[in-house]
Amino acid sequence: MSGMITGSKAGAIAYRSLKDLVTTYQLRPYEKLQIQALAEELGTSTTPVREALLRLLGEGLINCNPHQGFYVKPINVHEIRHFIDLHYHLLITALHRESSLSDHFDANNAAKINEYVDFEDQIRATDLLVVARSGNKPLYELIVSIKDRIRFVIRGEIATPDGYAMCMREARAIRSHLDEEQIESVAEILTEQSRRRIGKVEDFAIQVTKRYMDIQDATMSQENFMLTPSIQGGKFTISSI
Repeated sequence: MSGMITGSKAGAIAYRSLKDLVTTYQLRPYEKLQIQALAEELGTSTTPVREALLRLLGEGLINCNPHQGFYVKPINVHEIRHFIDLHYHLLITALHRESSLSDHFDANNAAKINEYVDFEDQIRATDLLVVARSGNKPLYELIVSIKDRIRFVIRGEIATPDGYAMCMREARAIRSHLDEEQIESVAEILTEQSRRRIGKVEDFAIQVTKRYMDIQDATMSQENFMLTPSIQGGKFTISSI
């Protein structure tokens, strides 16, 4: 194929692109991940796509079964709430564990935080500033991996101008309080942030479900086929009635 991306670059592109699609639910929950179609869309061979899917499966970001193959995970409200809570407690642990190792922790990217345009990059850098106090890089990597599980909630928060402005104010306040060693003020912001996100998970899950209801209603309207969101064990699904 002319212009096909190859080598390690193809693997990196496939992984980043697919992770973005599945963690922000740009693909419908339960949607099958067709390797050939994804490879054509990304401009790569099927090998990097398959490897990326296996990596995402290992990270728990997609599901797989012998009959269906790889597919997008359903939204599990209870699970996401637990991940938000875990993310919060790990940040609080790092915040209160100042270590002499922090001098060896690479926080250069965090120092450039004001240069970031993408809000998610700013949030990542803000987390790095918090974790840098503990000098524990594996802890930061764990926090980043957990944040992938709650990414669609963060995207939901910044989807409106008011939500975006609120989150930016929080990020700036955290950086300012850290500079002034006002640790308890940072903890208060992180606590409120976690409570707010836990409370909004269900609303954002419904928004995702309704988005795909609208799409399917448009394609199936001639069949008078109705779709409705249902919650079973905390999992939002789309079911016909």
